Amino acid sequence: MKHAVLAFGLGIATASVAVAADPAVLAEGAKAVAICAENMPDIRKTKAALNDAGFRLDESDGRLHAYTRKGARIVVGITTPSARKPACMTVVSKMTPTEAQMLMQPWIKASHAQPIKALSKDHSFSHVGSFKGGPVVISVVNHAELKIVRGAAVIAVGLNNQ
Repeated sequence: MKHAVLAFGLGIATASVAVAADPAVLAEGAKAVAICAENMPDIRKTKAALNDAGFRLDESDGRLHAYTRKGARIVVGITTPSARKPACMTVVSKMTPTEAQMLMQPWIKASHAQPIKALSKDHSFSHVGSFKGGPVVISVVNHAELKIVRGAAVIAVGLNNQ
């Protein structure tokens, strides 16, 4: 998967809207989002929980760890402990923005997030909340296109330095 997920740290290419995710793959993607919501911003705990759930570290570039599952139809990108802002992104193959909105509910619940204006035309269902002592922005990237997977993504970014 060489450099397939580096788009997470550098910006995500966007394209047409996804069709619909396979229900089994979507269920595994929901687990990944819940793991991030439960364990972030503690990167080590998040990595351990992803490993325990069957995700495997596929790539790491010093700023980002990329975990995959289901033949890379699910990609989870988490920032490294040295990152300025802790972040977790889950991309599920063929996931629609509406499906991603359902998957982001653990983040919304954990942070008591409130809707805000979309961060950009490529985002929808954006929220801001407070998570483990700091502000967090949660959003759906309408269509993330990595080299190995395309679909909507759930992204959560802590806004304070941790």
